[in-house]
Amino acid sequence: MTTEDSVDRRVEAAEAFNRHENRSDAARVTVALADGLSVLCNTFYRRVHYDVQRIVGMDSMLAPVSEERSEKMTKVEIELYQIAVSAAAVREHGYVATDDDWYLQWLTWLRLGEARAGSKAAERLACYLSKTSRERRLTFTDVLASALAESRKAPLVLFRLMPPAVEIVTALAFGDRTGAAEARNRQIDYLPAIRDCRECRGGLLENGKQCEQCGNPLWKFDWLMAAD
Repeated sequence: MTTEDSVDRRVEAAEAFNRHENRSDAARVTVALADGLSVLCNTFYRRVHYDVQRIVGMDSMLAPVSEERSEKMTKVEIELYQIAVSAAAVREHGYVATDDDWYLQWLTWLRLGEARAGSKAAERLACYLSKTSRERRLTFTDVLASALAESRKAPLVLFRLMPPAVEIVTALAFGDRTGAAEARNRQIDYLPAIRDCRECRGGLLENGKQCEQCGNPLWKFDWLMAAD
């Protein structure tokens, strides 16, 4: 599995989306989802790994045997969580025509290159989706700690900000700016300092974009620490 969707896979995914949804703008939706989720995955990994090491420090006994292997494994865990949160949001808001697992399987294939029934990814996703949003977040926190021990040292508010960040990416990809704004307001409730950035003012950014000043859509450590 890989967390980096290929250009060919994006093209094939867009074609499948157009067929299933009987629409002609699936390329835009696919690119928006892929770009937005890639930024979140890479930034979240940076926060729980590199930023923790740089700012909080890490016991040498917790250092991974293989940095490359650890990163790959951790990013797959992040992707699985993102897929589950996005799929739950799509079902809740009716962004696709059918109320079944089609979008879940489609996004899993786009992000991880697999969507087979009975696969480990499918089993993990079913487990996530059987839980409430709070239970899902707590499970993700525990799973990530097993994959990357230093993630325990990341500010807890980061884990609260992540689900609405995925919901924002999903809402914007489907053109629902009202839903995206509601998710951003929940983030502001968790971290009011979001609004203090002189560059972005805590506003919504287009999928794939990131504020250099504060880190929006997943904020830098000095902003996260404002919640503690």
